[in-house]
Amino acid sequence: MLSIVWLALTGIFLFAGPVLHAQGTLLQDSILVDGQWRHYLLYKPDGLTTPAPTVFVLHGYGSNMYQMMLYSQMNQVADTAKFLVVYPQGTTDLNGNHYWNAGFSPLGARDTLFLNRLIQRLTDSLGIADRNRIYMCGMSNGGIMTYYMACFAGRYLAAIGSVAGSMIASWYQSCAPDHPIPLIHFHGTSDTYVPYEGGTTQWPVTFIAVDTIITQWRTYLPVLPTPDSIHIDQYNDGTVIDWFRWFDASQSCSSLELFRIEGGGHTWPGAIPVPSLGTTTREIHASRELWRFFQQHRRTQWSATPTISPPDETQPQAILLLLHHPLRLTEPAVLYDGTGQRLLALPAGTVLTSQSLSAGIYWLWLGGASGWRMVIVRR
Repeated sequence: MLSIVWLALTGIFLFAGPVLHAQGTLLQDSILVDGQWRHYLLYKPDGLTTPAPTVFVLHGYGSNMYQMMLYSQMNQVADTAKFLVVYPQGTTDLNGNHYWNAGFSPLGARDTLFLNRLIQRLTDSLGIADRNRIYMCGMSNGGIMTYYMACFAGRYLAAIGSVAGSMIASWYQSCAPDHPIPLIHFHGTSDTYVPYEGGTTQWPVTFIAVDTIITQWRTYLPVLPTPDSIHIDQYNDGTVIDWFRWFDASQSCSSLELFRIEGGGHTWPGAIPVPSLGTTTREIHASRELWRFFQQHRRTQWSATPTISPPDETQPQAILLLLHHPLRLTEPAVLYDGTGQRLLALPAGTVLTSQSLSAGIYWLWLGGASGWRMVIVRR
Protein backbone atom coordinates (compact mmCIF):
# COMPACT_ATOMS: atom_id res chain seq x y z
CA MET A 1 0.00 0.00 0.00
CA LEU A 2 1.18 3.49 -0.77
CA SER A 3 1.32 5.99 2.03
CA ILE A 4 -0.70 9.02 0.96
CA VAL A 5 -1.11 12.26 2.87
CA TRP A 6 -3.35 15.03 1.52
CA LEU A 7 -2.70 18.56 2.73
CA ALA A 8 -4.93 21.53 1.92
CA LEU A 9 -2.71 24.54 1.23
CA THR A 10 -5.20 27.27 2.04
CA GLY A 11 -2.91 28.94 4.55
CA ILE A 12 0.72 30.01 4.33
CA PHE A 13 4.21 28.56 4.32
CA LEU A 14 6.80 30.03 6.64
CA PHE A 15 10.43 29.72 5.64
CA ALA A 16 13.35 31.88 6.80
CA GLY A 17 11.02 34.80 7.49
CA PRO A 18 9.11 35.54 4.23
CA VAL A 19 5.51 34.43 3.88
CA LEU A 20 4.71 32.39 0.76
CA HIS A 21 1.05 32.15 -0.27
CA ALA A 22 -0.24 29.08 -2.04
CA GLN A 23 -3.70 27.66 -2.68
CA GLY A 24 -4.25 24.15 -3.88
CA THR A 25 -3.72 20.56 -2.83
CA LEU A 26 -0.45 18.89 -1.96
CA LEU A 27 -0.01 15.13 -2.24
CA GLN A 28 2.85 13.31 -0.53
CA ASP A 29 3.24 9.93 -2.17
CA SER A 30 5.71 7.11 -2.86
CA ILE A 31 6.37 4.55 -5.58
CA LEU A 32 8.38 1.34 -5.37
CA VAL A 33 11.46 1.30 -7.61
CA ASP A 34 14.18 -1.36 -7.43
CA GLY A 35 12.78 -2.56 -4.10
CA GLN A 36 12.97 0.92 -2.53
CA TRP A 37 10.17 3.35 -1.75
CA ARG A 38 10.88 6.60 -3.59
CA HIS A 39 9.12 9.74 -2.41
CA TYR A 40 7.71 12.82 -4.10
CA LEU A 41 5.38 15.78 -3.58
CA LEU A 42 2.70 16.66 -6.10
CA TYR A 43 1.08 20.10 -6.07
CA LYS A 44 -2.27 20.63 -7.81
CA PRO A 45 -3.57 24.22 -7.97
CA ASP A 46 -7.24 24.89 -7.39
CA GLY A 47 -9.27 24.93 -10.60
CA LEU A 48 -6.77 22.87 -12.57
CA THR A 49 -8.12 20.87 -15.52
CA THR A 50 -6.37 17.55 -16.15
CA PRO A 51 -4.49 16.16 -17.94
CA ALA A 52 -2.32 19.20 -17.31
CA PRO A 53 1.19 20.37 -18.14
CA THR A 54 3.58 19.16 -15.46
CA VAL A 55 6.84 20.61 -14.16
CA PHE A 56 9.33 18.44 -12.26
CA VAL A 57 11.57 20.42 -9.89
CA LEU A 58 14.65 18.57 -8.60
CA HIS A 59 16.41 19.63 -5.40
CA GLY A 60 20.13 20.15 -4.98
CA TYR A 61 22.68 18.11 -3.04
CA GLY A 62 21.89 17.99 0.69
CA SER A 63 18.42 19.45 0.19
CA ASN A 64 15.07 17.69 -0.09
CA MET A 65 11.70 17.90 -1.79
CA TYR A 66 10.14 20.10 0.90
CA GLN A 67 12.95 22.65 0.88
CA MET A 68 12.92 22.76 -2.92
CA MET A 69 9.20 23.47 -2.94
CA LEU A 70 9.65 26.40 -0.58
CA TYR A 71 12.87 27.70 -2.12
CA SER A 72 11.74 27.69 -5.75
CA GLN A 73 8.22 29.06 -5.08
CA MET A 74 7.10 27.18 -8.17
CA ASN A 75 3.69 26.52 -6.58
CA GLN A 76 2.94 30.23 -6.67
CA VAL A 77 3.58 30.30 -10.42
CA ALA A 78 1.41 27.21 -10.87
CA ASP A 79 -1.47 28.84 -8.98
CA THR A 80 -1.95 31.41 -11.73
CA ALA A 81 -0.59 29.52 -14.77
CA LYS A 82 -2.42 26.28 -13.85
CA PHE A 83 0.04 23.40 -14.11
CA LEU A 84 1.05 20.48 -11.89
CA VAL A 85 4.32 20.65 -9.96
CA VAL A 86 6.24 17.53 -8.91
CA TYR A 87 9.06 17.60 -6.36
CA PRO A 88 10.83 14.21 -6.38
CA GLN A 89 13.33 13.27 -3.69
CA GLY A 90 16.73 11.70 -4.26
CA THR A 91 18.27 8.99 -2.15
CA THR A 92 20.86 9.51 0.59
CA ASP A 93 24.62 9.12 0.28
CA LEU A 94 26.97 7.71 2.93
CA ASN A 95 26.85 11.05 4.77
CA GLY A 96 23.07 11.03 4.93
CA ASN A 97 22.66 13.82 2.34
CA HIS A 98 20.00 13.58 -0.34
CA TYR A 99 21.40 13.58 -3.86
CA TRP A 100 20.74 12.53 -7.45
CA ASN A 101 22.88 9.85 -9.06
CA ALA A 102 23.56 11.71 -12.31
CA GLY A 103 25.91 9.08 -13.69
CA PHE A 104 28.22 9.32 -10.68
CA SER A 105 28.24 5.63 -9.75
CA PRO A 106 26.86 2.39 -11.25
CA LEU A 107 26.26 1.26 -7.66
CA GLY A 108 24.00 4.19 -6.80
CA ALA A 109 20.24 4.49 -7.20
CA ARG A 110 18.81 4.29 -10.70
CA ASP A 111 17.31 7.75 -10.62
CA THR A 112 16.52 7.85 -14.34
CA LEU A 113 14.35 4.80 -13.77
CA PHE A 114 12.63 6.44 -10.79
CA LEU A 115 11.89 9.67 -12.66
CA ASN A 116 10.59 7.92 -15.77
CA ARG A 117 8.44 5.56 -13.69
CA LEU A 118 7.04 8.60 -11.91
CA ILE A 119 6.23 10.26 -15.24
CA GLN A 120 4.49 7.08 -16.37
CA ARG A 121 2.48 6.97 -13.14
CA LEU A 122 1.23 10.53 -13.59
CA THR A 123 0.47 10.21 -17.31
CA ASP A 124 -0.78 6.64 -17.64
CA SER A 125 -1.85 5.30 -14.23
CA LEU A 126 -3.38 8.48 -12.80
CA GLY A 127 -4.05 10.26 -16.10
CA ILE A 128 -3.47 13.72 -14.62
CA ALA A 129 -0.31 14.79 -16.50
CA ASP A 130 -0.31 15.77 -20.18
CA ARG A 131 2.16 13.38 -21.80
CA ASN A 132 3.09 16.00 -24.41
CA ARG A 133 3.89 18.67 -21.82
CA ILE A 134 6.31 17.11 -19.32
CA TYR A 135 9.05 19.53 -18.22
CA MET A 136 12.00 19.06 -15.88
CA CYS A 137 14.29 21.50 -14.11
CA GLY A 138 16.58 21.43 -11.11
CA MET A 139 18.96 23.31 -8.87
CA SER A 140 22.67 22.39 -8.73
CA ASN A 141 22.80 18.57 -8.45
CA GLY A 142 19.16 18.64 -9.57
CA GLY A 143 20.21 20.63 -12.65
CA ILE A 144 22.95 18.10 -13.36
CA MET A 145 20.40 15.29 -13.04
CA THR A 146 18.09 17.14 -15.45
CA TYR A 147 20.87 17.22 -18.05
CA TYR A 148 21.61 13.54 -17.46
CA MET A 149 17.95 12.67 -17.97
CA ALA A 150 17.77 14.64 -21.21
CA CYS A 151 20.97 13.04 -22.51
CA PHE A 152 20.20 9.40 -21.75
CA ALA A 153 16.58 8.88 -20.64
CA GLY A 154 14.63 11.93 -21.80
CA ARG A 155 12.15 10.43 -24.22
CA TYR A 156 9.23 11.86 -22.20
CA LEU A 157 10.61 15.40 -21.83
CA ALA A 158 9.26 18.38 -23.79
CA ALA A 159 11.84 20.88 -22.44
CA ILE A 160 14.33 21.22 -19.58
CA GLY A 161 15.85 23.89 -17.37
CA SER A 162 19.00 24.02 -15.27
CA VAL A 163 19.70 26.46 -12.44
CA ALA A 164 23.33 26.50 -11.29
CA GLY A 165 23.74 23.01 -12.77
CA SER A 166 26.16 21.60 -15.31
CA MET A 167 27.19 18.54 -17.26
CA ILE A 168 29.92 16.17 -16.03
CA ALA A 169 33.10 15.40 -17.97
CA SER A 170 32.67 11.63 -17.52
CA TRP A 171 29.54 11.55 -19.72
CA TYR A 172 29.39 14.93 -21.47
CA GLN A 173 30.73 13.66 -24.81
CA SER A 174 28.34 10.70 -24.80
CA CYS A 175 25.24 12.87 -24.39
CA ALA A 176 22.74 11.95 -27.12
CA PRO A 177 19.15 13.15 -26.67
CA ASP A 178 16.81 10.99 -28.74
CA HIS A 179 14.83 14.05 -29.88
CA PRO A 180 15.37 17.83 -29.80
CA ILE A 181 14.84 19.02 -26.20
CA PRO A 182 14.66 22.82 -25.71
CA LEU A 183 16.84 24.16 -22.88
CA ILE A 184 16.88 27.20 -20.59
CA HIS A 185 19.93 27.63 -18.32
CA PHE A 186 20.57 30.07 -15.43
CA HIS A 187 24.06 30.53 -13.99
CA GLY A 188 25.95 33.02 -11.85
CA THR A 189 29.48 33.96 -12.88
CA SER A 190 30.51 34.04 -9.19
CA ASP A 191 29.25 30.53 -8.45
CA THR A 192 32.01 28.78 -6.47
CA TYR A 193 30.20 25.43 -6.12
CA VAL A 194 29.52 24.76 -9.80
CA PRO A 195 31.72 27.34 -11.58
CA TYR A 196 30.47 29.04 -14.71
CA GLU A 197 33.83 28.32 -16.36
CA GLY A 198 33.72 24.65 -15.36
CA GLY A 199 36.56 22.68 -13.80
CA THR A 200 36.88 21.06 -10.39
CA THR A 201 35.84 22.25 -6.94
CA GLN A 202 35.38 20.38 -3.66
CA TRP A 203 33.30 17.76 -5.49
CA PRO A 204 35.02 14.68 -6.99
CA VAL A 205 33.85 15.52 -10.54
CA THR A 206 34.87 17.84 -13.36
CA PHE A 207 32.20 20.30 -14.49
CA ILE A 208 31.81 21.43 -18.10
CA ALA A 209 31.85 25.18 -18.75
CA VAL A 210 28.41 26.69 -19.30
CA ASP A 211 29.32 28.23 -22.66
CA THR A 212 30.57 24.84 -23.84
CA ILE A 213 27.27 23.22 -22.82
CA ILE A 214 25.27 25.84 -24.68
CA THR A 215 27.43 25.42 -27.78
CA GLN A 216 26.87 21.66 -27.71
CA TRP A 217 23.13 21.94 -27.05
CA ARG A 218 22.77 24.16 -30.10
CA THR A 219 23.71 21.14 -32.21
CA TYR A 220 20.68 19.26 -30.85
CA LEU A 221 18.18 21.96 -31.83
CA PRO A 222 17.01 23.51 -35.13
CA VAL A 223 17.97 27.04 -34.05
CA LEU A 224 19.61 29.95 -35.81
CA PRO A 225 23.37 30.25 -35.17
CA THR A 226 23.30 33.77 -33.69
CA PRO A 227 21.30 34.65 -30.56
CA ASP A 228 19.66 37.90 -29.71
CA SER A 229 20.69 39.39 -26.38
CA ILE A 230 19.13 41.62 -23.74
CA HIS A 231 20.97 43.35 -20.90
CA ILE A 232 19.00 43.45 -17.63
CA ASP A 233 20.03 45.82 -14.83
CA GLN A 234 17.02 47.22 -12.97
CA TYR A 235 18.06 46.81 -9.34
CA ASN A 236 21.15 47.77 -7.41
CA ASP A 237 21.67 44.25 -6.06
CA GLY A 238 25.23 43.56 -7.21
CA THR A 239 24.17 41.58 -10.28
CA VAL A 240 23.45 42.27 -13.93
CA ILE A 241 22.11 39.78 -16.44
CA ASP A 242 22.90 39.05 -20.06
CA TRP A 243 19.98 37.12 -21.52
CA PHE A 244 20.68 35.18 -24.73
CA ARG A 245 17.96 33.59 -26.87
CA TRP A 246 18.39 31.29 -29.86
CA PHE A 247 15.26 31.19 -32.02
CA ASP A 248 14.11 28.57 -34.47
CA ALA A 249 14.12 29.38 -38.16
CA SER A 250 10.51 30.59 -38.10
CA GLN A 251 11.33 33.03 -35.27
CA SER A 252 8.15 31.79 -33.58
CA CYS A 253 9.82 30.96 -30.27
CA SER A 254 13.19 30.46 -28.65
CA SER A 255 14.34 26.88 -28.14
CA LEU A 256 17.55 27.71 -26.29
CA GLU A 257 18.09 30.40 -23.64
CA LEU A 258 20.91 31.38 -21.31
CA PHE A 259 20.70 33.80 -18.38
CA ARG A 260 24.30 34.68 -17.55
CA ILE A 261 24.16 36.42 -14.17
CA GLU A 262 27.21 38.60 -13.61
CA GLY A 263 27.99 38.53 -9.90
CA GLY A 264 25.41 35.85 -9.17
CA GLY A 265 26.19 33.00 -6.81
CA HIS A 266 25.07 29.39 -6.48
CA THR A 267 21.46 30.43 -6.10
CA TRP A 268 17.94 30.31 -7.57
CA PRO A 269 17.30 33.74 -9.16
CA GLY A 270 14.59 35.69 -7.34
CA ALA A 271 14.41 33.24 -4.42
CA ILE A 272 14.99 33.82 -0.74
CA PRO A 273 18.64 34.93 -0.32
CA VAL A 274 21.05 32.37 1.12
CA PRO A 275 24.23 34.41 1.79
CA SER A 276 26.44 31.35 2.21
CA LEU A 277 25.73 30.44 -1.43
CA GLY A 278 26.54 33.88 -2.83
CA THR A 279 24.43 36.70 -4.21
CA THR A 280 20.85 36.05 -5.31
CA THR A 281 19.78 38.28 -8.17
CA ARG A 282 16.50 40.18 -7.96
CA GLU A 283 16.51 41.01 -11.67
CA ILE A 284 14.41 37.96 -12.57
CA HIS A 285 12.65 35.05 -10.88
CA ALA A 286 13.80 31.71 -12.27
CA SER A 287 10.48 29.94 -11.66
CA ARG A 288 8.52 32.49 -13.69
CA GLU A 289 11.09 32.41 -16.49
CA LEU A 290 11.10 28.61 -16.51
CA TRP A 291 7.36 28.48 -17.02
CA ARG A 292 7.42 31.24 -19.66
CA PHE A 293 9.91 29.10 -21.59
CA PHE A 294 8.32 25.71 -20.95
CA GLN A 295 4.82 26.68 -22.05
CA GLN A 296 6.08 27.32 -25.60
CA HIS A 297 7.08 23.68 -26.12
CA ARG A 298 5.36 20.33 -26.50
CA ARG A 299 6.66 16.82 -26.94
CA THR A 300 4.34 15.96 -29.83
CA GLN A 301 6.48 13.01 -30.91
CA TRP A 302 5.47 11.04 -27.80
CA SER A 303 4.30 7.51 -28.57
CA ALA A 304 1.15 6.79 -26.56
CA THR A 305 1.30 3.03 -27.12
CA PRO A 306 4.90 1.93 -27.64
CA THR A 307 5.44 -1.54 -29.02
CA ILE A 308 7.61 -2.49 -26.07
CA SER A 309 8.78 -0.90 -22.84
CA PRO A 310 12.58 -0.69 -23.04
CA PRO A 311 14.57 -0.40 -19.81
CA ASP A 312 14.97 3.15 -18.54
CA GLU A 313 18.69 2.76 -18.09
CA THR A 314 21.42 0.13 -18.18
CA GLN A 315 24.63 -0.35 -16.31
CA PRO A 316 27.63 1.34 -17.95
CA GLN A 317 28.99 -1.93 -19.32
CA ALA A 318 25.77 -2.37 -21.34
CA ILE A 319 26.11 0.92 -23.23
CA LEU A 320 27.49 0.54 -26.75
CA LEU A 321 28.99 3.67 -28.28
CA LEU A 322 28.97 3.59 -32.06
CA LEU A 323 31.63 6.23 -32.53
CA HIS A 324 34.71 4.74 -34.12
CA HIS A 325 34.24 1.01 -34.68
CA PRO A 326 31.49 -0.99 -36.45
CA LEU A 327 29.35 -3.31 -34.31
CA ARG A 328 28.83 -6.79 -35.80
CA LEU A 329 25.90 -8.72 -34.37
CA THR A 330 26.75 -12.32 -33.52
CA GLU A 331 23.10 -13.22 -32.95
CA PRO A 332 19.71 -12.03 -34.26
CA ALA A 333 18.41 -8.82 -32.71
CA VAL A 334 15.53 -6.36 -32.90
CA LEU A 335 16.18 -2.60 -33.09
CA TYR A 336 13.86 -0.09 -31.39
CA ASP A 337 13.96 3.68 -31.29
CA GLY A 338 14.26 5.67 -28.06
CA THR A 339 10.48 5.68 -27.46
CA GLY A 340 10.12 1.92 -27.80
CA GLN A 341 8.86 1.73 -31.37
CA ARG A 342 10.08 -1.32 -33.26
CA LEU A 343 12.20 -0.37 -36.27
CA LEU A 344 13.42 -3.63 -37.82
CA ALA A 345 14.66 -7.14 -37.19
CA LEU A 346 18.39 -7.65 -37.69
CA PRO A 347 19.83 -11.04 -38.65
CA ALA A 348 23.08 -12.33 -37.19
CA GLY A 349 26.03 -10.85 -39.05
CA THR A 350 24.46 -7.39 -39.48
CA VAL A 351 27.03 -4.62 -39.10
CA LEU A 352 25.88 -1.39 -37.43
CA THR A 353 27.90 1.78 -37.86
CA SER A 354 27.45 5.43 -36.96
CA GLN A 355 26.74 6.03 -40.67
CA SER A 356 23.93 3.48 -40.81
CA LEU A 357 21.90 5.11 -38.02
CA SER A 358 20.85 8.69 -37.38
CA ALA A 359 22.20 10.38 -34.24
CA GLY A 360 20.25 9.48 -31.10
CA ILE A 361 19.48 6.67 -28.68
CA TYR A 362 18.33 3.20 -29.74
CA TRP A 363 17.59 -0.09 -27.97
CA LEU A 364 18.72 -3.52 -29.14
CA TRP A 365 16.92 -6.64 -27.95
CA LEU A 366 19.37 -9.52 -28.17
CA GLY A 367 17.22 -12.01 -26.29
CA GLY A 368 18.13 -14.62 -23.73
CA ALA A 369 20.81 -13.75 -21.21
CA SER A 370 22.08 -10.88 -23.35
CA GLY A 371 18.87 -8.88 -22.94
CA TRP A 372 18.79 -5.18 -23.72
CA ARG A 373 21.60 -2.94 -24.92
CA MET A 374 21.46 0.82 -25.24
CA VAL A 375 23.04 2.10 -28.47
CA ILE A 376 24.15 5.75 -28.51
CA VAL A 377 24.95 7.23 -31.91
CA ARG A 378 26.83 10.53 -32.03
CA ARG A 379 27.89 12.51 -35.03
